[in-house]
Amino acid sequence: MLDPGAAIRGSEAGVTLSSTGPGAPASSTVSTSPRVAELEGGPELVVYEHGWQSWSPSGTYPAAATSPRPPDPVRRVMGYRPDRPAPPTGFQGEGLLAARHRDGGPVWVWSAPDPRLQVASIRAQLEGERLLVSADGPVLEQRFDTGSVASALARWADDLAARLGLPATASIPPVWCSWYQHQERVTAADLLEAAAGASRLGLPLGIFQLDDGYEAEVGEWLET
Repeated sequence: MLDPGAAIRGSEAGVTLSSTGPGAPASSTVSTSPRVAELEGGPELVVYEHGWQSWSPSGTYPAAATSPRPPDPVRRVMGYRPDRPAPPTGFQGEGLLAARHRDGGPVWVWSAPDPRLQVASIRAQLEGERLLVSADGPVLEQRFDTGSVASALARWADDLAARLGLPATASIPPVWCSWYQHQERVTAADLLEAAAGASRLGLPLGIFQLDDGYEAEVGEWLET
């Protein structure tokens, strides 16, 4: 097992932040060093990598794996951060990366201290028994003593909102979105049929979303 007390081996000189509230992390430190941290445990760790935008892959992977890479230049522009290509192996989270031992223990989260100002690319690379974490900008390092990566990320989001003085996000109601059924080929008739079907089945939809409708090309909004 990873020794939680010895998980971090090198978050260099930073500024310690103070967070309060039920979701507050156990520790918070801002690092401006390119070499952010080292985690012991190597292959026993899992890594969460956050994508650049809604078409980017995000997920949790074994530390010995490599997250998805774009198959071609077009896909890199459409689904990844085009100006900062990821290394051949390992992980690159855009403004957010997390890691923990696969069998439990604290969750370490690295993120942009204020994403309104700057969003660093945060990389993780397995080298032997250590996971090396680096970044090309300021990074907030936090430890959450919680049961899962998902719950730690939820607490991270609550803490970020509190630090930036943002209101709490209300629960999102059930959503029907045209993209997942029709993609860019959606028509008005498709929407009317889906709405009628939802009503007939008594589905408790709170949002009925037309996604990517009536545009000449992906991202082309000159004619809609």
